[in-house]
This record gives sequence, C-alpha cells and structure tokens, in this order.
Amino acid sequence: MDTLNHHFRSPHHAETRPRTTYRYTEDFKATAVRLSQLPGVAVGDVAALLYIHPFMLSRWGKQAREGAFP
Repeated sequence: MDTLNHHFRSPHHAETRPRTTYRYTEDFKATAVRLSQLPGVAVGDVAALLYIHPFMLSRWGKQAREGAFP
C-alpha cells in the first residue's frame, strides 16, 4: 500500500470532533492589539504568547483601526 494513501486513509484522520470556539472580550482584543504595536514586537510573537492565530490578531488590529473597540 502506498504510504501517502495509507496516511490519509487512517481512521485517526476520519474522526470528526467538534470545534472549540472561543469568544474574547473587547478588552482582551484591545490589549492584544496594543501589545502587538509596541516597538520591536512582532505580531506572531504576541499571538503565540496569547495562544491565538496571528491572522486573528491582525484582524483585530484592522477592527481597532476602524474603531470597533477601544
């Protein structure tokens, strides 16, 4: 059997699990955005420390610039 096909047909990959959705407060989002805007601080580093995806933090930054939260 081809190794690649075996990997994708593994029962482990066929399992479906419910996704966990977290809701973050506006204060948390605003604080995360402020941290990511500090000089010399990378968005990816802040995201990793807060256990969030960097894309989410970037999206919050855009929302903050648009006045979505303080």
